[in-house]
Amino acid sequence: MPKTGGYLNVGIGGSAARLQAKGQTLKQHWSRLIKKLEREGLVTGHAFQPLGYSYRLQNRSPQLRRGNAFLVGDAVGLATRDMGEGIGPAIHSGILAAEAIINKREYQVNSIPRYSFPSILRLRKNP
Repeated sequence: MPKTGGYLNVGIGGSAARLQAKGQTLKQHWSRLIKKLEREGLVTGHAFQPLGYSYRLQNRSPQLRRGNAFLVGDAVGLATRDMGEGIGPAIHSGILAAEAIINKREYQVNSIPRYSFPSILRLRKNP
């Protein structure tokens, strides 16, 4: 996603528990990504300054609404379970909340996909 000043946000994510179980770290995966970007000639001579944060993935049964207050996006933990992508689910949940308000109907988020790449996951299940 292009940022102010010509910057580009590049990120990775993973389940801390799954990485730890494999004896891996997110830092190792970051290093591999940077090496690949350099090898492909997509990034050269750049000193990255990675920042990060933890994100708790919620199940799909949180309280979404109290009176006229609606929770959307990160407040509901809607990031995708495979990639931790949150912008798409945040926008989608905001639209669903707006539609619920406008149409005076129940607000639900179960139509928001749980995975960024379901086709890749299907390939993994059927080797």
